[in-house]
Amino acid sequence: MRNPFSRAVSTYEYLRMDRSYWHANDGTAPFGMTPLHDVASGKTFVEFMRCAAKVRCTMTDHHHLHPQHWYTHSPEGLPLVDRVVRLEDGSLSEQLSRLTGRPGLSVPVINSSGSSGRDWRGYYRGGEGQEAAEIVLSMYALDFVRYSYDPKPE
Repeated sequence: MRNPFSRAVSTYEYLRMDRSYWHANDGTAPFGMTPLHDVASGKTFVEFMRCAAKVRCTMTDHHHLHPQHWYTHSPEGLPLVDRVVRLEDGSLSEQLSRLTGRPGLSVPVINSSGSSGRDWRGYYRGGEGQEAAEIVLSMYALDFVRYSYDPKPE
């Protein structure tokens, strides 16, 4: 699980990339270019979020934009998992070690957007940043509630 504000920034940065570990147009990556590249490329963050809100409402196959509760809860709201690990609560390896009772468990993580360590809060400053925050809050309202994330991007 990831803070929806942080996840939106990471998604934006990832989708703007012409090449990543996962996608490229020249056959050198496992997948071709995502159709959402055009939604993010050449746009400011708030412009991307405006488009993302529209696209998410009309297309169900864009997993980058799905609320995270789609993966942990049924359409009726019933939990599909026993526990959720939040990225902000420590390293993934540490949390999975605690969860499984297997100390020293190592999990490789591919961060292809390069957003690790980036201060995502800057994307939500100013007038357009506030608008972007309102869109994220609207798109991922249940994620904020279900996973106890602060609804303020501070």
